Amino acid sequence: MRSESCGRDTRTIGRATFDSTQPRSRTRASRLPGSFDPFTPGHLNVVDRARGLFDEVVVLVAVNSSKHPGADEEQRAVAVRAILPVGWASVTVAAWSGLTSTYCRRHDVGGDRPRRA
Repeated sequence: MRSESCGRDTRTIGRATFDSTQPRSRTRASRLPGSFDPFTPGHLNVVDRARGLFDEVVVLVAVNSSKHPGADEEQRAVAVRAILPVGWASVTVAAWSGLTSTYCRRHDVGGDRPRRA
């Protein structure tokens, strides 16, 4: 949901509110983990919505030991990148075989937190 009042532009997702008028010291980043086997139109829609909320979006193609994908994470990452529109410069795709939290710590993600409404 997006609302504009008194010159303020805010977006609310669930209980988190993002206020675009507040100065930011860091880039707002999002990581979207999943096995993406296959990458569906629904996944594409989620990535597109994330582009509108975050400065940087990484589709994190992960390994799930309980699933048996048809290709390894590197091949799936290449396939996902091929599906994403070329103009989506703020979106990158990465293959990862560890915990998402470990990826975020190693890539310095998660410093900014949204205000709770």
